[in-house]
Amino acid sequence: MNLTQEQRAVAGHPRGAFVEACPGAGKTRAIVARVARIAPTLGPSRGIAVLSFTNSAIDEFAQRCRENALDVILRFPHFVSTFDGFLRHFLFAPGGVAGVNVKPVVVDSRDTLGIDVRLGGQLAFAGEAPSLDLFNAADNRIDPAAIGMQALRDHVTRNRLAYERAAAGRRAALRGRGYFSAADVRVEVVRRFRRNDWSDAMGR
Repeated sequence: MNLTQEQRAVAGHPRGAFVEACPGAGKTRAIVARVARIAPTLGPSRGIAVLSFTNSAIDEFAQRCRENALDVILRFPHFVSTFDGFLRHFLFAPGGVAGVNVKPVVVDSRDTLGIDVRLGGQLAFAGEAPSLDLFNAADNRIDPAAIGMQALRDHVTRNRLAYERAAAGRRAALRGRGYFSAADVRVEVVRRFRRNDWSDAMGR
């Protein structure tokens, strides 16, 4: 693997480091080289976690590993995924979810399921409804400024509390059926870490 002097410095650095680089600077190449150096030094059942914010970056990393005969990095005990994937796999799925009697199903967003929040009766809005994704997963609040359509934004602004109550009910119903978004998972993990017994165990 051909590396620049800067990439070799990243690959060979003995400790943690924050590396800032522009697009196209070869960050993925340097990370692959770093992982290739570290992996053989690990003991039995110890692995490397390679995490990114986007699936596309993970796909690129996996492809580079295959091109450099490093497929082993893509298998247990190593873990290559997004940050959300890490949360789901290690901190959310094990042990199930309190109050949920089915195996949880996690989607990246509610938009993928077409889930929106509508008001009924005299407060009903004739046009499209805001996605549940626009409501904060922790407290179901919504910032009307995030809504692109002026008429809907005005309607939500006038009836904000009613929309937020409806969103809370919609989210609770989905949770009861075992459906969670990536944002719901983050909220649940934070909730778990606030428990001393759980956070101490995960820290170890």
